Amino acid sequence: MAPKTAAPTLNSGRQQEDEQILTPQEVADRLKIPLSAIYEKTRDRCSNPLPVHQVGKYLRFEWNAVLEWFRQQRRKT
Repeated sequence: MAPKTAAPTLNSGRQQEDEQILTPQEVADRLKIPLSAIYEKTRDRCSNPLPVHQVGKYLRFEWNAVLEWFRQQRRKT
């Protein structure tokens, strides 16, 4: 009989950083900026907003999209 294995989860296995789905707090921690700055950069009035997915009332970020946004910010300054 084959051993039972657990069903894969979103964070199981060795996941590439660029494939991770993050909360606003995790994005703020990784970018080393205040959480309030993350929320400000997701507002409609922001000229170059962070790419974000809204899942109900929750915001989620794809790390590879955040990194691309971050790199574009550096080019503008």
